[in-house]
Amino acid sequence: MDGSINNGSRSIVVWESTDLVTWWEPWLLNVAGAIPDGRNAWAPEAIWDPETNDYVLYWATNVPFNGATKHRTFYARTSDFRTITTPQLYIDRPGTQEIIDTQIIEMPSGVGNYRYVRASGDGQITLEGSNSILGTWTRLGDLASARPSAPADISPMRPPR
Repeated sequence: MDGSINNGSRSIVVWESTDLVTWWEPWLLNVAGAIPDGRNAWAPEAIWDPETNDYVLYWATNVPFNGATKHRTFYARTSDFRTITTPQLYIDRPGTQEIIDTQIIEMPSGVGNYRYVRASGDGQITLEGSNSILGTWTRLGDLASARPSAPADISPMRPPR
């Protein structure tokens, strides 16, 4: 695992289809190569940004910065998944806390006051809300606080009566 963390692929594989049945030859898109000492590219995702009419592509890269080598989330913009803007730091948790596996979902009717919700794996699943994909994010809670509690008479090993 150390090899993939510190000397992994800096590219993501991109597949293209117009019907989700027929697929063209995949290609590699080097997303982490422009990050100084970027060591890998993990867990890529993309979301359409209607404000700029392109995609925000984001992924985790293991990189030393401010005295800690850890996974941080970076982003770049793309309209064709063949070229990207210069990667920028997107999410960096304090200290040695890493972050991978971020997913952003647009909520058409909103959640509270927020249009977007993102969930990130940072030792748990942290939930955040924002009105802009690259805007200010507000912590909404984590998976532990979002888990509903079962009534006391329902055992997880048997169905309810």
